[in-house]
Amino acid sequence: MARLCVNNIAFDADLIVFDKDGTLIDFDHYWGQRIRRCGQRLLQQVDGNEALGRALFASLGYEPDTGRTDGDGPLATATMAKIYTIATVVLYQHGIGWTQAEEHVQTAFIACAGATPTSELLRELGPVSELFQEIVRAGARVAIITSDDHHTAAETLSLINALDWVSAIVGGDDDLAMKPAPDAFLHVCDRLDTPPHRAIMVGDTIADLSMAQRAGAGASVGVLSGVCSAAELAPYADFIIPSIEAIQVVGREKKTN
Repeated sequence: MARLCVNNIAFDADLIVFDKDGTLIDFDHYWGQRIRRCGQRLLQQVDGNEALGRALFASLGYEPDTGRTDGDGPLATATMAKIYTIATVVLYQHGIGWTQAEEHVQTAFIACAGATPTSELLRELGPVSELFQEIVRAGARVAIITSDDHHTAAETLSLINALDWVSAIVGGDDDLAMKPAPDAFLHVCDRLDTPPHRAIMVGDTIADLSMAQRAGAGASVGVLSGVCSAAELAPYADFIIPSIEAIQVVGREKKTN
């Protein structure tokens, strides 16, 4: 049981659950590059025009000109499978048959967006491995819940030398109802034998924090290093911090007789 300090308030927890993109690694640096490449590749395959490109990116909640991602949009919150479906629907709406559209997305989008991450795409938003080590050594455990696919999340954590400190990962392809549903959070708590009120959620989106609220988490910590503003996160967060660097591990929980 670790004692943490956030915004000068200390509290105890047995489990700290983190989102991945926008919380541990730079969302725009990773997904901005990937989604632009995917979109360009898909447009080339179908000989798409500017209107199709605008519709494709808008449907995903991404503005390629500004690099802005809608914090409550599909790119920020949806599973990869849903993103592939959205791309297929956009092609279909622009006159490409459904089967052919699916094939194009399979060839372009999945090969690009679902590819194994590389170190040049990963920009950490703080000392992730060091923080995880401190949490574990203080007596708590670390878990990850992400809309990204499970294997991609594990590869990412391995590349930033943090995987060995993680007790559980839930990805968007793990056959659980995902954020903002509470299922993934409750699943992790059950798997690690931790009551939800002894677990804390750290994330950068409304979906992350809403999931924790619905699951009865002990606290929800919103970080401003991702795609949502403080005003957007405030109704769902017990604490709002600039990034994970503001989380202090101050020791083990003091037990009373």
